[in-house]
Amino acid sequence: MRLTQSLFFLVAAALALAVGTGYAEDKIGKDENDPGFHALDKNKDGYISRLEAKGEPELAKNFDKWDLNNDGKLNRAEYLAAMAKEDEARSFRITSVIRERWLAGRAWRLSRRR
Repeated sequence: MRLTQSLFFLVAAALALAVGTGYAEDKIGKDENDPGFHALDKNKDGYISRLEAKGEPELAKNFDKWDLNNDGKLNRAEYLAAMAKEDEARSFRITSVIRERWLAGRAWRLSRRR
């Protein structure tokens, strides 16, 4: 019973991940209402200048780091790479906090058994 339940949840999670990924891929680069790049590109020239980047404090702070070709502006690919790195770092921080809390709870539960 437990193996069947575990297998069911594993298949359900894989299916949800596959469907979600497929849906997300359909919108990449096609969404003109993208709240990120298009909102920051005020003059609609296809680039984010240093002045435009000030609308996103983290982007402005790391502008030189994300301007990979050193042309003084970010194209869409540079912007997406920057946001992906930021998301990865944010996800790592959240995962670390969850892990720490889980370990603390586990230690507490083990201490209560004695």
